[in-house]
Amino acid sequence: MSSEESQKELYSEVIGGEVSSRSSRPLQPEQAKRYLQIQQSGETSVRQLLSWETLPNKEGEAVKAVRNYYCQWTLDYSVMAQAYIIKNHKDFFDWLSCAQLTTVNGIIQ
Repeated sequence: MSSEESQKELYSEVIGGEVSSRSSRPLQPEQAKRYLQIQQSGETSVRQLLSWETLPNKEGEAVKAVRNYYCQWTLDYSVMAQAYIIKNHKDFFDWLSCAQLTTVNGIIQ
């Protein structure tokens, strides 16, 4: 077991299961700004997603915003995403291609 896993296990025993499903981390100001930008542009673009009849190619600002928004969500809630969501929406998550995105300190770049 790695030291990070040992630390999570200790925190989980002391604090409870929440520590295993979503972690916290200190962010630099530019990282916090990027995180908020992902949330704001994603929430606006999700409205467009609801109007799409098929998944478009990965071009365009709205598509990038939706992709970043959902990929960031899978990073923030990785346990829930892996256990429940991704397997039930495989085509959508394949389309997102989150593994191809670059992250810094858990934030999509």
